[in-house]
Amino acid sequence: MKSPALQSIEGRAVVFVRNGEKFEAREVEIGERDSESVEITFGVLEGDVYAARNSFIVKAELAKGAPDND
Repeated sequence: MKSPALQSIEGRAVVFVRNGEKFEAREVEIGERDSESVEITFGVLEGDVYAARNSFIVKAELAKGAPDND
């Protein structure tokens, strides 16, 4: 089972962490997994507020604001 907080951007595992009124993608390192949880070994600090559910919505919103690479 994939954690709803984890997303992939350009092949990197990320979690969306709140920075003021916005979220920013923060690259994380993944440790052990089981069917219900995923260990984050690096990238999120104690006290960080992150998008634990529906992070795909945050990813989509950030993509809307990204400049086109055409």
